[in-house]
Amino acid sequence: RMRGTVYTLDGSLTYASKDGGENDTTRGHIRGDLLHEFDRTWRGGAELFLSTDDTHLRRYDIDSTDTLENRLYVEGFRGRSYASANAYYFQGLRSSDDPGNTPIVLPKLDYNYLGEPARFGGQWSVDAGLLTLTRTDGTNTRRLSGNTQWELPHTTRHGEVFRVFASLRTDAYLANDVIDSDDPNRTLSGFSYRVFPQAGVDWRLPLARKVGRLTQIAEPIVSVILAPDGKNIDRMPNEDSVSFEFHDTSLFSRNRFGGIDRVEGGPRINYGLNSGFFGLNGGFSS
Repeated sequence: RMRGTVYTLDGSLTYASKDGGENDTTRGHIRGDLLHEFDRTWRGGAELFLSTDDTHLRRYDIDSTDTLENRLYVEGFRGRSYASANAYYFQGLRSSDDPGNTPIVLPKLDYNYLGEPARFGGQWSVDAGLLTLTRTDGTNTRRLSGNTQWELPHTTRHGEVFRVFASLRTDAYLANDVIDSDDPNRTLSGFSYRVFPQAGVDWRLPLARKVGRLTQIAEPIVSVILAPDGKNIDRMPNEDSVSFEFHDTSLFSRNRFGGIDRVEGGPRINYGLNSGFFGLNGGFSS
């Protein structure tokens, strides 16, 4: 540790065979972390983790992970805003991993702004990003994205909780060799873009009562979301939204895809009941 800098470094080195045979070779790994604070706003660093082969870490009981992540980054915090620049390199250790399909991310730029609440509680936020993802054998993606949102919470004198929001997402892609979802043997390339507005309102009515040493909560919830259909274009690669999660924690999400590449279009109404019992000593069920 130096002033303003923290780092760790470890590794291993051996001369042995990979399969227990007679063909010995040099094997090892290196792992390290570096963090440097430039000032009160900016800091940067590196995360390093590389192995000479797929089985060395498991053979010597060093680590059981199946993907090694290497990262260079700079990030800044100011008020409610955040900015970062990242570069990633991944090493897959599974036998099914194809190095040609493993992406190199350089750069990944992100900016997040959250404004101060206005007089009546309305609040603006902006999220913007640039992603360049390159493969030696597979899809190459360049993505520029931005999302601007306005949100207004309001609680009535009777305890009803409303939240009104409106947002506009814009995404532009320049991609090569995107696999066609209708024909896996065909690839698509070129420029594509998406303009995706959303608006909606959430309503909740949290109710509570004492039941002996327990507090019972019952909260009906309804949300209405309006959005256009058909904004996921075949030429847009799907790198970060492969999974679609639908369960109690994501029921009221505005986009139940995990990332940016896919949006959940169309109007919809979500409704449910949040209920639970909470004890004085901290125990609860919900």
